[in-house]
Amino acid sequence: MRKEEQFQQTLLRKTVVIKGSSSGVGRAAAEAFALEGCNIVIVARGQKGIDEVVELCKGMGVEVLGISADTCVAADIERVAEETLSRFGRIDLWINNAGVMASGKFEEIPMEIHEQVIKTNLFGYMHGAYNAIKIFKKQNEGILINNVSIGGYMPAPYSSVYSATK
Repeated sequence: MRKEEQFQQTLLRKTVVIKGSSSGVGRAAAEAFALEGCNIVIVARGQKGIDEVVELCKGMGVEVLGISADTCVAADIERVAEETLSRFGRIDLWINNAGVMASGKFEEIPMEIHEQVIKTNLFGYMHGAYNAIKIFKKQNEGILINNVSIGGYMPAPYSSVYSATK
């Protein structure tokens, strides 16, 4: 058996939770995992985006669950874990991908906006990891992926809080 076939077989029917999957990299990840035959859990704040990606993945013949949740709210992410386990029985991959950015001169961006970027980009990932790790320990396996940004390696002008959280 070729390595590509072995890899595909290992992904078939695996359950993948993707936070921030209604657009951008998260949406592309959902599509890629759906093409591999995974069960997909679409997590985002906006129901319209969730519905679009759910339909896209269903069209590929896989099981899909869409959950509206705010990554900043610990109880929302606990609910994501619970609903996923209730539907699929396990979680094989958890991808923290949700992120927001604030651009402008540091002192001109309201502190509330800086705080929201930190809540989403840092605490949102921590809420996801906290839940995923507990589940993976019970299952004795699982993969946690924290999507990072080039902004964490090469900070861009006028993006200090975003770079600090990445």
